[in-house]
Amino acid sequence: YGESTYIGPIGKDQPGSEAWVNGFDHRAFLEMTGYYASAFKSGSWPSITSDKIFIYGRPHGVNDQASSDPLPRPDRSDWVTDKLWIVLFSTGSGSLTVTQGSSSSTTQVKAGVNKISMPLGVASSVTAVLTRYGEQVFEFTAPISFGHSPKTFNFNMNAAAGPLRISVHGKSSSNVTQVHVNHKLTALMKLPPWVRVLELLTNVRRLHLTNVDIHVEDLLGLTELRHLKLQNCKFRDRFPADGPPYPPRLHLQSLQLLNTLSDFVGSEDRVLLDFFVSPALTHLMVDKVTFMLVPWTSCTALHELVLTMSGGLTEPEEMITVLESCISLKVLYLEGVCLQKEHAVRLRRLDRLQTVTCDEEMVEYLVPGRPVEHLRLHCDNGPFERRGHNWNTILDAARNSMLPIKTLAMIDFQGYDPQYTLQALDQLVETFGTLEELGLFVEEEQDVIDAIPLVARLESLRKIRIDPDSPNTFER
Repeated sequence: YGESTYIGPIGKDQPGSEAWVNGFDHRAFLEMTGYYASAFKSGSWPSITSDKIFIYGRPHGVNDQASSDPLPRPDRSDWVTDKLWIVLFSTGSGSLTVTQGSSSSTTQVKAGVNKISMPLGVASSVTAVLTRYGEQVFEFTAPISFGHSPKTFNFNMNAAAGPLRISVHGKSSSNVTQVHVNHKLTALMKLPPWVRVLELLTNVRRLHLTNVDIHVEDLLGLTELRHLKLQNCKFRDRFPADGPPYPPRLHLQSLQLLNTLSDFVGSEDRVLLDFFVSPALTHLMVDKVTFMLVPWTSCTALHELVLTMSGGLTEPEEMITVLESCISLKVLYLEGVCLQKEHAVRLRRLDRLQTVTCDEEMVEYLVPGRPVEHLRLHCDNGPFERRGHNWNTILDAARNSMLPIKTLAMIDFQGYDPQYTLQALDQLVETFGTLEELGLFVEEEQDVIDAIPLVARLESLRKIRIDPDSPNTFER
């Protein structure tokens, strides 16, 4: 809703409140509320086991004049004060120094909840440093700005909570099994390097690294690691392209490489994915760049493969040679992969597929003669005359699956005559009576209404989505 007391994430469906809500995150209040909610439910104050700070303030002074706001200042705006507010949940006594622009204030704090305020000063951020027994506990910078020349009035407040910590799931370093490191955040917080954190967490089984520069040796000590996701990362190791292959040192079950290794494009050195890919790997997600660097000869047991080839293929022969070798695949997700017939027919070797996500042009090569139960298609927002899937192609392919189809999504009927769409839906219902999930794109809202009585005849249906507009990208 449109007032300024929201405490959850900012959604997309606002009641015209975007002007004073967007960019003003209040999720810090949600986290703070948890402490008091726990006290309310239990009848006693919960113990504070980690230091946490909450900082909030308004973007301009109460008496400042907006230079180009067509609306006047809101009623009772004079109730607010030009204060920066700080709430510190502290595990012990210490000293808190808060700096905003040229203004700085130091307060002695106690164990428990400390509530502090100071005058708002012109600045683009606020920095808080907590020290205890002469040692710095944390330094946290909150992106809260304040100035005196607003273009429009905004009496909402911005809020931040810190320090932002590395996400760790577990009770102690000896049994932590999941870690997510975002290096942009850890650098901002001046926490110890993420490598030092991992040295204490030798039993990690799931690791997600974002915005991290990686040396292979940093990861090879994680002998229990089974699931690795690298997002916007860079490897700092380079080895001669003509060097011998390296034996795998990690026995990963799943590996996701997203927007990673882009600095190896055109390089004669190779990245040491040899260390990460072994016959134990069953789930792999790669993009166009990483695809060229994977040691595919080691991927002998892949059950799930996700290829996101944005911008299309440049080496279809290499692509098809790789796919031909992945004969154990049960789940295949292809995005941006559209092969000519002479290449596509070679995919018929993949005879164990059960779940397929692809472009319409690939359906006839991936579904017939296989035990496919789940079929999902990408949608293309092309010119009107090219919109919509070829329903007959999809129907023929799905009919010839070895098993009854349980999932059919997202079938695009945009650009088709409404009467043809209804006929096709009637045909769909008669042919695929075992459907449990169905997704459709149609031309108009009336088409949605007309489709409901037809799909209601599918007695096994558990999930349905009918949209009158096609999205720009397929939502996996």
